[in-house]
Amino acid sequence: MLPGQGSLPFRIADFQSQFIVPIEKREEVFIKALGLCREATEKYWDIPEESSLELDWTRDVTTPWHTFLGNGQSVIQINPLYMGYIGSMIDVACHEGFPGHHIQLSIKEKAAVDRSKNYPERQIILLRSPLSALLEGAADFAVELAFPTNERLAVEKEILFPLAGLDPDSAEKYLIIHRLVRELAPATIPTLQAFADEELPRIAASVRLENEFLVSSPMALLDHVETFSAYSVGYTLAYQQIKKYVVANSSSKQDEWAVLKNVISNADTIWREVFEL
Repeated sequence: MLPGQGSLPFRIADFQSQFIVPIEKREEVFIKALGLCREATEKYWDIPEESSLELDWTRDVTTPWHTFLGNGQSVIQINPLYMGYIGSMIDVACHEGFPGHHIQLSIKEKAAVDRSKNYPERQIILLRSPLSALLEGAADFAVELAFPTNERLAVEKEILFPLAGLDPDSAEKYLIIHRLVRELAPATIPTLQAFADEELPRIAASVRLENEFLVSSPMALLDHVETFSAYSVGYTLAYQQIKKYVVANSSSKQDEWAVLKNVISNADTIWREVFEL
């Protein structure tokens, strides 16, 4: 799909560079993507009246960061300098907002409060825990649940690409490449594990991640693993397990949304069942 000179990682980077949203348009495009994610979510889940999501555009973070404040309130911090690619708009909006972290934690909070015995530990999520990894996997799965391939192509081509000033006719090829690169992510786990276990030097791990798995920012990924340890598998192994569990327990699109909601509502106990599937 990407013939030409140079290595495959070079050709991938060269291709993706054609789909960078102008910095002055990034906030507008992201806000539109967030609205589309909310619309997709409202078809299957009720959004609580008290739900409120604030966007904080700041250079104090690199990757987008979601903070749940309780009572259905959330803040997403976003650095516009690191939100360049058009594909990141739907990915981040759905993962961090709807039907991802913001609404999922609102659901989990309501489930905890509604229980007859509201133990304090049900209101706490330890970052380095299976539960936390499960919630990352659920947020990643939420992206494709909200926008399956054909539906995502439609909104990218008809709404987001024109809004960003990009050629809509190139949307299909871009999304195919975007998806194929994403599908390589689970294969990085042995390399990341070897790095975390100090069996593979940083430079060697970085080269392998870039050349074999097309990771565009391998050093940043290794920094994330160093900082957050096994929590990092939420984006790969936990995502795979969530998808496998939802598909195994569903026979329709409506079922998939209902099963994911049940996983979130009972995440503090059901994570064992999901991971052992």
